Amino acid sequence: MANKYFRAFSKPAATTEVTLYTVPEANTAVVKGIRVTNVGSVTATVTVRYYLSESSSVLRILRNASVAVGETIEMLSNGTADGTALPVIFTAADVLKVYSSTADTEYLMSYLEMDRT
Repeated sequence: MANKYFRAFSKPAATTEVTLYTVPEANTAVVKGIRVTNVGSVTATVTVRYYLSESSSVLRILRNASVAVGETIEMLSNGTADGTALPVIFTAADVLKVYSSTADTEYLMSYLEMDRT
């Protein structure tokens, strides 16, 4: 069983939901952080959805959050009292998708992937 650290980056087009990460078969992942930065000139509205493979359920990690011009937010700490990121566990074939109201947002995700074979 190998553990590897990775990062994923995306700068999606406006009003388009895009896949940031899909967990490979026979793997588990621990997502430590997802940051979004608004590099544009207007406030962006962002949403992050977690698609569970085993139940076809969709969970919203972050929904319609406003990101001001020049601001960076850590999505997994949104709402925690001290700003600490709360890790999320993903299993094989789970998918993380991001959406933004503008094309001027940059997403950066840090995660640990564990091969279960």
